[in-house]
Order: sequence, then structure tokens, then C-alpha cells
Amino acid sequence: MKVTLYGATWCPACKVANEWLSENEIDFEYVNISTEENRERFRKETGAASVPVLSVDDKIEIGFNPDKFKELLKI
Repeated sequence: MKVTLYGATWCPACKVANEWLSENEIDFEYVNISTEENRERFRKETGAASVPVLSVDDKIEIGFNPDKFKELLKI
């Protein structure tokens, strides 16, 4: 399972989502969209306009919702 969290340093919900994934021992890649390169990757891979975005095997959840995260992650 490929898990990616797209977020930004200025985003409080991104920090909470990052902590939640870590606390639940989920192996994930964090992509900080604060750089132009990562922002372009974020747009291309998700099509989203806001963060946080969780991508699990190319399924997308926009925003932080623990129940939706559990559903996507099958935990």
C-alpha cells in the first residue's frame, strides 16, 4: 500500500494528520507543498486545491477526517 500525505508547514490540520498517521504507525511519505517542485507534484497527483490530502493507492481524501483515513487505510 502506497500512502502519501501532502501538507504544508503553515497548515495546522496537516500537522494533526501527520501526527495521527505516525501515532497509528502508518508508513507514509510526507510531501511538503511549500516548494514549487512539490506544489506541482501535488497538483498533478491529486488535482486538489487544499491540504492536507491523504493518498492511499491513488484514492484521495481531502482534509483531515480520522474516520475517512481509517476507511482508506483499512484499519
